[in-house]
Amino acid sequence: MRQSIRPEVFRLLAAAGCVEPRMTYKTEVLKIDSNEEAPLAAARGVEVLAAGGLVAFPTETVYGIAANAANDKTFARLRKLKSRPDQPFTVHIGQVDQVKAYVAEPPATARILMQKAWPGPITIILPTGGKLANEAWNGAIAARLVHKSMIALRCPDHPVAQFLLEAMTDPIVAPSANLAGRKPATSAEEVLAELDGQIDLVLDGGKVRYGLPSTIVEFKADGSYKIVREGVVPRLAVAALTRRQVLFVCSGNTCRSPMAQALALKYLAGQLGVRPQELEAHGWRVLSAGTSAESGAPASEAAIAAMRQLGLDLSSHSSHLLTAELIHASDLILCMTDRHVESALALDATAAGRVVRLDVDGDVPDPIGGPLQQYLETAERIRRALEARLNDLLHQAGQEAGQP
Repeated sequence: MRQSIRPEVFRLLAAAGCVEPRMTYKTEVLKIDSNEEAPLAAARGVEVLAAGGLVAFPTETVYGIAANAANDKTFARLRKLKSRPDQPFTVHIGQVDQVKAYVAEPPATARILMQKAWPGPITIILPTGGKLANEAWNGAIAARLVHKSMIALRCPDHPVAQFLLEAMTDPIVAPSANLAGRKPATSAEEVLAELDGQIDLVLDGGKVRYGLPSTIVEFKADGSYKIVREGVVPRLAVAALTRRQVLFVCSGNTCRSPMAQALALKYLAGQLGVRPQELEAHGWRVLSAGTSAESGAPASEAAIAAMRQLGLDLSSHSSHLLTAELIHASDLILCMTDRHVESALALDATAAGRVVRLDVDGDVPDPIGGPLQQYLETAERIRRALEARLNDLLHQAGQEAGQP
């Protein structure tokens, strides 16, 4: 066990203001007071892990104990500490793309969940097909990580955890930082109360955000899933996060985008061979919103009339204001004009690859104030454009599901 920080490391950490040596502890403790201090503290954690030590670190849910799964002695030590001779541990990763080292082709629904929920408080169990994607890990390492051809993966939403885990080239497992049968620790003080002297380093990032365990979702190869444990993320939220969501955007959300939503629901249902009201159960959701909408407004009378002529009903439509949350939850955001694209990206710049103009040939102008025929012509232009866009999305979904 390390009794103190090496002098040269201490000087670096002290200069950065991110170390508070506590001489009463047998376990080394690094206090981290800001996100800016996380990289340097995480570097010390990497050093300890690489040397075969055990490191307690904060996540957004609880504190975990990181161990290098490629180190025989370290892994055996973790099993003894946690009193888990056989039960598998969850692999922790720093970035979503690290998944590909473990499972080359996760089910499509699992990929959707990873994209929307990671980093975050969800543990995802995936089928491995009997081996890990990184061939070098098959054998003894895979035997430690895989249980009944399944592997559990977690990507925490905490800067200390992300810096620590992303820097490690070996697999890192991390059960909760507590003894068997005890409550998981939510602060460094709670970790030390149980594990002082039994682990090598505690990265003290303060009190965790949630203090509850992650939600565990297990996927089958066909993309179906079950909730193994409901934690921070509720069951209904998982269902929403595993759907493909298409969002249509106009200004007031009373004519163009509601018409697009109705037309898209009809088209997708026809392509998938289901009724429009069954689309969500089959993993698809279609919404609309406006960049300047007043929430709760009905569709315009002309839009309702135009849709009625096409056999569709907009009478129950209620407008919604475009939000960053709606954009973040959507797989594809189809805007009527370039100006709507700009407004959407101003709300969520990270959605650049998913926010596009609906019609590749140009803006779809607002028919407001025009005659019914103008609304019908606008609806026809929207229909042609959205079918082209949705065909691309359907093809992508089919490829991800292994269909021709």
